[in-house]
Amino acid sequence: MSGNLTPYLLALSAGLAYAFSALLAKRAMELGAGTSRSLIYSNWITALFFLPYPLLADSPLQNSDFQNGAILGGIFFTAQSLCFAALRSGDASMVTPIMGSKSVFVALFLFLLGLSPEPIGLATWTAAGLAAVAVALIGWPTKGSSPSLPGMALALCTAAAFGLVDSMVPHFTHQSDPFNVLFVMFSTLGLLSFALIPLSQGKFLGSRGRADRWMW
Repeated sequence: MSGNLTPYLLALSAGLAYAFSALLAKRAMELGAGTSRSLIYSNWITALFFLPYPLLADSPLQNSDFQNGAILGGIFFTAQSLCFAALRSGDASMVTPIMGSKSVFVALFLFLLGLSPEPIGLATWTAAGLAAVAVALIGWPTKGSSPSLPGMALALCTAAAFGLVDSMVPHFTHQSDPFNVLFVMFSTLGLLSFALIPLSQGKFLGSRGRADRWMW
């Protein structure tokens, strides 16, 4: 029982950590950390954690690892960029729940791309639909509020992009060593982030005081 419960607890912990990180990132950007600058540092730190992965792999890097990892990394980079743009445009309490609709997009892309090893049953579609309803109820704006439509649209695009990544990762990682694919994926994320440096306003490397304390 405990072995079956572990993946769900890890997924729950990751979801809680992501929501908390979104709040911190939103506050940092409000204080002047910079959207592009915050995104770049976030991507670089994420990429650093995956640098040792080839050492854990059972086989050397193959051409397919570079190809599949680069595709995943490019989509993930797009998703991250949309996420930070959504946080900049809308309130985190509204944007973050909308991103929870990712589960619906995962099921949709698994079906459309034919990536599911088994047919997606009614129970899965029902669960995805209930998740979408729950997300809508959580993120529904209160009476008298004026939600940011661009922020909501960007959050929905973010959920779709992350859903596409989550539907493709199992497919590609089962074709070769998952450690190698993930290494290339997040290395691509880190490398693509260099292209965003010219978009950063103000000093990129210098400390921005309180804003950076929230970002880090």
